Amino acid sequence: MENNPKILISIINWNNYPLTDKCINSVLQNDYKNFKIVLIDNASIDNSFEQLFSKFSNNKNIKLIKSNENLGFAAGHLEAIKSENIDEYEAIWLLNNDLTIKKDALQKLVSFYIKTPNNVLGSVVLTHENKIGFAGVPENSTEQYKNIYSRYTEEPYEGVKHLIKTEDVKGINGASYFLPTSVYNQVGFIPTYYFMYYEEEDYNRTLKNNNIKRTLVHDSIVYHNVGYSSYLGKKIPCVLNYYKTRNSKFLSKKIYGYSRRNYLYDCWGIIPYFRAIFYKTISKLTTTNINYFNKYMINMGIFHFYTGKMEKIFEPNDYLG
Repeated sequence: MENNPKILISIINWNNYPLTDKCINSVLQNDYKNFKIVLIDNASIDNSFEQLFSKFSNNKNIKLIKSNENLGFAAGHLEAIKSENIDEYEAIWLLNNDLTIKKDALQKLVSFYIKTPNNVLGSVVLTHENKIGFAGVPENSTEQYKNIYSRYTEEPYEGVKHLIKTEDVKGINGASYFLPTSVYNQVGFIPTYYFMYYEEEDYNRTLKNNNIKRTLVHDSIVYHNVGYSSYLGKKIPCVLNYYKTRNSKFLSKKIYGYSRRNYLYDCWGIIPYFRAIFYKTISKLTTTNINYFNKYMINMGIFHFYTGKMEKIFEPNDYLG
C-alpha cells in the first residue's frame, strides 16, 4: 500500500458549465495532488462542454470526453472508468459536478483508505447554507429517520456535528463515493439500468451482501448546490420525478419483495397508465400549469414500475427550456 495512492476522480457534466467549473477548480485546489480527473459530458446541448474543453484541455491531470448520448449517472461514471487503465489507480472517487469540496476532503478519504483499504468511503455532504445533506446512518442503528441512509437531514451542521463521527454506515451517498479499485474488481460497479436516482442505494446493498463495509469519514466535507436542475426549465424537475418514482418503487420491490397472491395485483398497474394519459392531455390544454405534466410523469413512473420498464425512457435534453 502506497502512502500516496493515485486516485481517479470521475465527474459528469450535463448542461452546467458554471457549477462544473467550480467543482473542477475546487478539486484542483485541494490538498491532495496525486489524482486524475476524467470528465464525461452527458451529451450537453448547450456549449458547456466546449467551454470546459477550452479552459481545461491543456491540463495534463484532466481528461475531457463528450458522450454522444446521455448515459445517466452510473453509466456515465463507468465510461470515465473504462477510459483509463484502472489498474493504475488504487481508488475511484465519484464526485457530483454540483459539489465543491473542502480543501482537505480528499486527503481525509485517502488517509482513511490507507488504514482500511477494503472499505467504501463517503463524505459528509452539506448544503451551502451549512445544513446536513447527508450524514449517514450507523450500520447497526435501529432508529428511524426520514431518509433511511441519512440522519439529521436539513439540520444545521453546527448543531449536530459533535454527533457525527467516522463509523460504518448503512450506505454512502453517490454525490461523494470513494470506491477502492479492489472492490470495483471484486463486485463490479453501480447498476446502470436505473439511469438516475437510487442506483447507489442498490449498490450499497450489493456491498453489504459481500461483507464490504461502507464508512462515513466525518471530517471529509463537501458542499452541494441543491436544486440547480429547476433552472434548466420547468419540466426538468417533472422528468426527474419520473425517475425518482419509478426507481424508488423498483428498489423497494427488490429489497422487500411483494406477495403475488393472484394476477390481479399486477393489473393495478393499468390504473396509473390511464391517469397518466389523462394528465398528459390536460397538460397540453393548460400549458401554464406544470402540475398536470408533473402528475403525468409520476404516474408514468408508477406504470413503468409495474411493467418492469427500466433504463432511460425520457431523455432530459428533450425537456430543457
